[in-house]
Amino acid sequence: MSTGTGPGTTGPRPERPVEQDWLALRVPADTAARDSGSAVLLDTLRQRWTDRAVRSVQVVDLGAGTGANRAYLEPRLGLPQRWTVLDHDPEHLDHPGHGDAERVCAGVAELPGLLAQLRPGPGEALLVTCAALLDVLGRDDLEVLAEAVVGSGADLLLAMSVTGEVGWWPAEADDALLAEAFDAHQQRQDRPGPLAVPVLVRMLEERGRAVRTADTPWLLPDAGAGSGEQLLRRFLDERVRDALEVRPGRRAALTRWQGHRHGQLGAGALTVRVGHTDLLSCPEVSGEAPAR
Repeated sequence: MSTGTGPGTTGPRPERPVEQDWLALRVPADTAARDSGSAVLLDTLRQRWTDRAVRSVQVVDLGAGTGANRAYLEPRLGLPQRWTVLDHDPEHLDHPGHGDAERVCAGVAELPGLLAQLRPGPGEALLVTCAALLDVLGRDDLEVLAEAVVGSGADLLLAMSVTGEVGWWPAEADDALLAEAFDAHQQRQDRPGPLAVPVLVRMLEERGRAVRTADTPWLLPDAGAGSGEQLLRRFLDERVRDALEVRPGRRAALTRWQGHRHGQLGAGALTVRVGHTDLLSCPEVSGEAPAR
């Protein structure tokens, strides 16, 4: 495991890195979705820390990107924090959004070893978190994540995991074609893709953890989110690009659909709901019925 504590972290970039402009573009929509959908999960987490007399938190942010998850959580956790951020992309780790965090060029496979090194002191909680990551993980990665979190006794707070549910208004016949092709792309190489949340929930429950989830959909375009139209245009184009990787024979139909949707968007006649789920699992809730 290679580590770095500031700009200059070295290492190869992933085969298809997540572009930083995309990460910045989605921040307003993510913030709006989390504020309206999963505030109850944060309330539950903070209350459990109060009940345990927790005074500070060690936070491990997996697939941390450029620091958007920290920017969201840090002012909302309500306690002093020490952050460790993990990402396979050294360019992401060099981003100033990570502030004073310990920066580790690594992924899920290195999480168990890292958590073993972090030994919370008296009155200190350990929190593992990530945002918009689960759908790109394989089943083995999800097993490692579940085992590492349960084994360490950490709290787990995962945000903005896609569900595969996308509603287009007005509906079009080829919406189903795009959905099938995109889901096939997400589920290549034995990845659960949009099924990652229920797969991880089952793994956690098998290890004695209960899970609470909350719906955190994007509603686009949303004038209140600031960049909703631009985000929707990018979302639309990248979804078609990924679909064509696995269904190249449907290029004519998919590009025709894409052009039609762009026309609707430009005319202010397109609305999209993109399903996401946030997830909370804490050791203390193991005797409670899961709330979903």
